[in-house]
Amino acid sequence: MVATIGNPVEIASEAIRSGSRRFRGLKLPNFDFSGMDLQRADFRNCSLPYCKFRGANLKFANFESANLYGADFEDADCHRVNFKDAILSDANLNAKDLYGATLTLECGSFKGMNPGKTWWYAFLFYGCLMKAPDQEAEDRLITFFGPERYMVLRDQYARRRL
Repeated sequence: MVATIGNPVEIASEAIRSGSRRFRGLKLPNFDFSGMDLQRADFRNCSLPYCKFRGANLKFANFESANLYGADFEDADCHRVNFKDAILSDANLNAKDLYGATLTLECGSFKGMNPGKTWWYAFLFYGCLMKAPDQEAEDRLITFFGPERYMVLRDQYARRRL
């Protein structure tokens, strides 16, 4: 059983040792979770500015309402991660997998975020999945991507489960 009262770093360390993956509400600035298996971990309402999650398995983890300002997710598996209402400003979201992630569409989610080149284009490509207001708008978007990159992204998203 993980203690819920005490030093947040000690509580987090015990949660890691015990395998509970429950960190809800903890304040852990600069904590290093790199390379850890944190699948389905509960980080709801945590304050995690500048934390490192490099190469971590975060499949289905829940970061709802977490402060992830400046956090580093380089090469992390963020498949189906819940970032609902999370602050991701200045975060490095150059993850290995971000498909199915939930993000709240507000400035605090995206301001200064570094998704890396692949995910930056992926985020922008979502506009191509919508029905364009007219043919001119669609043609301009395709021109922006360039026909080759557009075709690659279109084919990738055609294979994804909608």
